[in-house]
Amino acid sequence: MSQSSYDLNGILNIEPLPAPQINWEPLLFSTLGLLAILVVAIIFYTRYRSTRGITKHKLRILHIKFKKQQISSHDTAFQLASIMQQGLRLHALSHATRLPKQLEAHQARWNTFIQNLCNARYSSHEYSKNEMQLLFSDVKFFVGQWR
Repeated sequence: MSQSSYDLNGILNIEPLPAPQINWEPLLFSTLGLLAILVVAIIFYTRYRSTRGITKHKLRILHIKFKKQQISSHDTAFQLASIMQQGLRLHALSHATRLPKQLEAHQARWNTFIQNLCNARYSSHEYSKNEMQLLFSDVKFFVGQWR
């Protein structure tokens, strides 16, 4: 027994190794980088791939085509109505369309816009660039504010 206790005494003087130092910086920076990429992806999706983003993109393309005189004011007015109807998820654009609460104060502007849009679509003469610009600005306003 004495020999076995002698062997243990030699082992007991050995000190355990200190815990390894963990470098958290690479893990922290990797996590923050992935989080930043995720935030950018979410912003990109909500801005450009949402219904509102797609509608705004279609409006920009239509406006460019109209400025380059690739389409007439009648065709532009019909396409404006179609894009707005799809973007706002409405069955029809009319004076009877119920506006969201935040746009109720703009009912007169809505009625004027609907009347101008109908005139642009069904009149016998071409609408001027200024009149069409007014329609584009109204569409941008209502698409931007509609919730």
